[in-house]
Amino acid sequence: MQNNITEISISDFLNQLKSENSGFEISDENMRRLMCESLMEMSKFTNWNHLWNHTIRVTDNAIFLAEKENANKSACFLSAIFHDVYKMDRSDEIGHEIKSAEFAYKILSEFDNEFISSVVNAIRSHTNGSPQTLEAKVLWDADKLDKIGACGIMRRIISKEYTQKQLMRRLKSDMESTIFYLNTSKEIANLRKNYIEKDFKFTLCLLT
Repeated sequence: MQNNITEISISDFLNQLKSENSGFEISDENMRRLMCESLMEMSKFTNWNHLWNHTIRVTDNAIFLAEKENANKSACFLSAIFHDVYKMDRSDEIGHEIKSAEFAYKILSEFDNEFISSVVNAIRSHTNGSPQTLEAKVLWDADKLDKIGACGIMRRIISKEYTQKQLMRRLKSDMESTIFYLNTSKEIANLRKNYIEKDFKFTLCLLT
């Protein structure tokens, strides 16, 4: 009986994880090239691989939100791809959002100024809690959605930085304190919170 319960709980967790990551395809050759630029720059720093996985999930979220909220899909895609490029750079005290925005500004020189500003402003404001434009709100929410639900759980477990009690406290804090700006994001967040509150405590015992 215990084995059956374990298999069901793990299966439910994996299904939840899959449901939170729909995946995306980029058909535009230039967008794929820019995505590679982000990956190559990020890979210069240590421990970049988990951060790249986070970047892909945030980009997936951003594309979905952009479609639902009628935001500029290309701007949302690029701001998500570049938003954490320098997060693992510990060489100085400059915030990673500033350096990542500067990198995006340099790489995106082929685009018009208004488009570049949209991307750069979204990246610069994704950590300070004051996104003003629709595209900036998309990036903010896309980034924060990766904190909660099965994705948030897996991120914390993989990091190996938390005991079981610490993990529960961190997840609870993320659920209670994270602000979302868009209606679509709020709906998704509520669904993920419901999963945590209803199903996760038992699953956590099995995964840690």
